[in-house]
Amino acid sequence: MGGYDELLRYHWAPLGTKARQFSPHSRPAMSDNTAPRIRFDAIQQCLSDAAASTAADLQCPPPRQHSCAIASARDEVFRLGSLVGKLCASFLAAPYDGSDDSKSSVGNNEEISKLLGEIFVQMFTLSGVCGIDLRLSILKKMELNGRKYPVELCKGKSGKYTKYSKHTGITKTEGQSTGDTNLNDISFESTISDDGETHNDDLGEEIDNTTTIEGVTLLLRQFATERLWNRYHTPRNIALALLGEVGELAELFQWSGDIITNVSANGAKVHSQLTGLLALGWTEEEVDKVGQEIADVSIYLMRLADVCGVSLGDISLKLMN
Repeated sequence: MGGYDELLRYHWAPLGTKARQFSPHSRPAMSDNTAPRIRFDAIQQCLSDAAASTAADLQCPPPRQHSCAIASARDEVFRLGSLVGKLCASFLAAPYDGSDDSKSSVGNNEEISKLLGEIFVQMFTLSGVCGIDLRLSILKKMELNGRKYPVELCKGKSGKYTKYSKHTGITKTEGQSTGDTNLNDISFESTISDDGETHNDDLGEEIDNTTTIEGVTLLLRQFATERLWNRYHTPRNIALALLGEVGELAELFQWSGDIITNVSANGAKVHSQLTGLLALGWTEEEVDKVGQEIADVSIYLMRLADVCGVSLGDISLKLMN
């Protein structure tokens, strides 16, 4: 893909880092300050370049940025489901959770590692079709999850957020929106170190960099560690949680149909000045729900990769090379 090396040098730190052929045995550790830090927009730029390159090869104009039809969005959900299905099939041959080598075996499985990267790229594709910013949707959902699962109430517990509703005010029908969340008001404090032990400011600079996949991954690790959830975050557990979230995402599209008209499924007229699902007449509340489900899938995906020692951003960029 044209311009990949330039893109790599621009988005990876430190400058001059050379691309390496993917091998699950040569993944950079996030605690290594010389390891590449890959920005979310690096993945998005690669996808945009690929679309433009394909259009040029076919001698046709590139697709309009974030153009969307319901059929297109549903196609991408089907593709996501197909990839996650392959991931689940791969887990049938993985060691059971609790075995001594369960995490390392999954992380060193090249097929699983590649699938994790492919699913991550697919999340960017689906988000783009829907007119949703993947990184922002993840950060907003993390902020909401922080309010749904207060540390002091859910340490070591695996129950649903509704168990804490009388303390948080967040129920199945109230307090669930992320539409009004202002990222400028969100503060993610660093309280744990890269080895999972609680320390102050050890990872503050890295965690503060929410533009990188590694920075957000560390935030998710911190979230789980603070709540003593690492005992539950085993590879097969997270893979099943990921599968469940894909089902919830699919549910939002299951009755929308594929017919392309100037009227959306809920009867509203299409707005040509908007993009993605909003342009098809979906309400902001409906799009927010899609964004949250996309974020939930992505969060479990990033958590699964981290638990298994897989560098998700590194693999994703190499897969698009």
